[in-house]
Amino acid sequence: MPAGDAAGDLARDVALEPGDVIIVPRLDRVYVIGKVQKPGALNLPSKEQLTVSKAISLSGGFDKFARQDTVQLVRAGVVTTVDVKALLSGEKAQDPVLRPGDTVYVQEARF
Repeated sequence: MPAGDAAGDLARDVALEPGDVIIVPRLDRVYVIGKVQKPGALNLPSKEQLTVSKAISLSGGFDKFARQDTVQLVRAGVVTTVDVKALLSGEKAQDPVLRPGDTVYVQEARF
């Protein structure tokens, strides 16, 4: 057992199930996953800011089953919902600037 591990620390372990996804972020990237054309990692640009909507665009855009109104931004374990559909229609909605290690998750629309 590595130094600092104790029996109590193991109680916080989460059991993985089939279909679970584990993301270990790199410090200079963000991740776009779910219902986009090209899910994966994006390098953060050095001279401009990358927003949620821009990241989705760089990932090929939404696929036909994407839920555009409840895109999730996961940052340090905290989930924020972003209405990208409102952004794209010109409504005044917040388009968060991404930080290293952020994950953008586009859910599937339920019919």
